[in-house]
Amino acid sequence: SAYTDSGATASDFNDGDVTADIVVGGAVNTGVLGSYTLTYNVSDAAGNAATQVSRTVNVTDQSLPVITLTGNATVNLTVGDTYTEQGATWTDNIDGSGSATASGSVNTAVADTYYIAYNFTDTAGNAATEVIRTVIVSAADVVPTQFDLGSDVTGAERSTATQRTFVIAGIDSGQTVSI
Repeated sequence: SAYTDSGATASDFNDGDVTADIVVGGAVNTGVLGSYTLTYNVSDAAGNAATQVSRTVNVTDQSLPVITLTGNATVNLTVGDTYTEQGATWTDNIDGSGSATASGSVNTAVADTYYIAYNFTDTAGNAATEVIRTVIVSAADVVPTQFDLGSDVTGAERSTATQRTFVIAGIDSGQTVSI
């Protein structure tokens, strides 16, 4: 945005208000970070110069960097799956772009909801708004499998990654079933 100078005022014992005669020196470039000095000089009708005054204007970076996730904001996995971190990138009006810093971890051996946080602070100290990826690790689904054990016997198998349970119907007490 453009810089609007607050200006200065000046008065002289004999000439009164000489504000209109002030000469401003220097310029401010709001497109370039840095420190700029503006000077203010004035003389009365007799040529007597006032003591020069100055104003320092600092143009600083006030814009926040922006973080963008690579991939989905929510990732769904099953216990035992492999989690591959896709990361996130940042962009900044002064510093350019790069990879955001990630914190957090995912344990795919344990069903739970995990959060990976991404952050970045630019060289001017402006922190981006933190971005979160949610990783949901769910237990393996139990899928019944029907099978035939003979003409009068039916069964169903339910299995997970660590256990198999068989439910058999139509078996008389004392019969042996081999699986």
